[in-house]
Amino acid sequence: MSNWIAQLFRHLTAGVYVIGVADGERRNAFTASWRTDVTGAPLPLDALAHFDCRVTGDIEAGDHRLIVGRVVDGALAGADGDPLIYAQTGNLDMSEDLYPETFS
Repeated sequence: MSNWIAQLFRHLTAGVYVIGVADGERRNAFTASWRTDVTGAPLPLDALAHFDCRVTGDIEAGDHRLIVGRVVDGALAGADGDPLIYAQTGNLDMSEDLYPETFS
């Protein structure tokens, strides 16, 4: 990785969040209400849980790069609601044909 990219990574933050099953179909990242936490990364107000991270590195993975972060803060909003899991997202990313029927 080039030196300037390494410098950039030292200042990156990431907000990782868990949305609920009830929010899955109406989730639109561009209309959600957001807040920030310790790192300043955007986090949706209605998330079931969140992890506020500082990027610590990356790993080459074929034609992708995996971003690695250290969790510096986080919270569980409450015990109400079931988290939306990938198998429940339908064909949101057009990958439906990649999975066996048992995932549905």
